[in-house]
Amino acid sequence: MLDELARSDIFFLITGITVIVVGFAVLVVLWILIRILFEVRKFVTRVRREGSEIIDDVSMLRSFVKRNGSFAGVLLRRFVNTKEASRKKKRKPRN
Repeated sequence: MLDELARSDIFFLITGITVIVVGFAVLVVLWILIRILFEVRKFVTRVRREGSEIIDDVSMLRSFVKRNGSFAGVLLRRFVNTKEASRKKKRKPRN
């Protein structure tokens, strides 16, 4: 009888300690998951904000291209104009 009582006390002691340790581990994991979800939420908010800005930039680029012709043509014209201007600056008048 005493042997069974000692065994049951040891069983409940080990079970109680195990429940406390597992409960603490679950709390730590939940805390980490909450922090990760908070960071994900901040990231998603920033992506949404940047996405809307990208959409605005693309719409401005489209309107610019519609007004001035092809975007590549505009860049090419500006590049050629700056090259010609730099060539003219480099040439010194001959005396």
